[in-house]
Amino acid sequence: MMASLIFKMMCRNCAEKTGHLLKKAMFGENSNTKYSSFVSLFNSKMNFMAFAFAQQCNWVGALRLRRAYQVFKLYQRIHGDQLLKMNLLNNAKHSMTYRGKSAITLLSAAFFNWEQERITDEKMRSLQKEIAEVIKFKESMDAIKLEGNSSGDTASSDNESQWETVVDSENFYCWRKWNNDIELFTYRVLGKFDDVTPTAFYNTQVDLPYWKVWDKYTMDVEIVDEDIETGSQVIHWHYRFPWPLSPRQYVFVRRAVIDRDENIMVITSRSTEHPNCPDDSNFVRVAVYDSTMVIKPTTTFDEEGFQYLMTYCEDDKASIPTVAYKWAASQGIQNFIDQVREASLSGAHSDTSLSDSHSDMFID
Repeated sequence: MMASLIFKMMCRNCAEKTGHLLKKAMFGENSNTKYSSFVSLFNSKMNFMAFAFAQQCNWVGALRLRRAYQVFKLYQRIHGDQLLKMNLLNNAKHSMTYRGKSAITLLSAAFFNWEQERITDEKMRSLQKEIAEVIKFKESMDAIKLEGNSSGDTASSDNESQWETVVDSENFYCWRKWNNDIELFTYRVLGKFDDVTPTAFYNTQVDLPYWKVWDKYTMDVEIVDEDIETGSQVIHWHYRFPWPLSPRQYVFVRRAVIDRDENIMVITSRSTEHPNCPDDSNFVRVAVYDSTMVIKPTTTFDEEGFQYLMTYCEDDKASIPTVAYKWAASQGIQNFIDQVREASLSGAHSDTSLSDSHSDMFID
């Protein structure tokens, strides 16, 4: 012990002498004064750097708090105050449980990749343009038919040559095209209504609780996640197929937009996977689902009359003979659109205007 103390004292004396020699070598004459000035300048610079670092940390922390608050408000709006409080209490209660079920439920949404799955503004703008292109295509087909140069069974232009006519009737036109990538047909419908407002037609489709009122086959439908940046939503939908077919389970990302500048509405959905929506053995999971509805008012959003374009593709895994599937698919789409129209005329949104609608999916 004593030897250790002596050794420490010797090392301290040596260090002091070495420090004095180094100061003199670095600063020359008046080394103490110059050294003090150097230390003072160094401290001031370090204080400034520490202040700047603290400000940056505060900014990052503020962003994180803001995002946490947005997430809190989102789940409060989706689930309600009471359910939100119960979820917070239950998760706090089980937070220390190793691999507890509640902890998995709380954290699972964090693994959903919104950077990849969100429906972007660019995608919505490209969908808006499609209705004008299809209207032009339909007009060119009609002109060719009048000239007697074509039966109208197939498209005439190079870009549209793969679309086959399925239904050609007044105010309802349906085409289909084979998609080699997924080995399914994509269906496209162009139609027109003069007795319902675009807003009512739009709100009937985006109002999820109302689905169970006008669609007798909807068993359950809910929002399970939402992207704060774009308003894209993950929808979990259980749908009853006619007997003897099993009910289906859909999980898809949906985004709905009203563009006032272009006087157009767009609702688009595509299938996805979400950790809060695992496969259910009581349902057949529909892994391929893609649907878009574009609504173009004749005048305004709140006046009757509009054209619509619906594009649809789905692998519902139903064992329907190929010969009958063409008819069944076109009839199914037409029945769906007629259902939406009837619900828009007689339901909760029949008198709704754009200004007083409760839907939160409008953008300027």
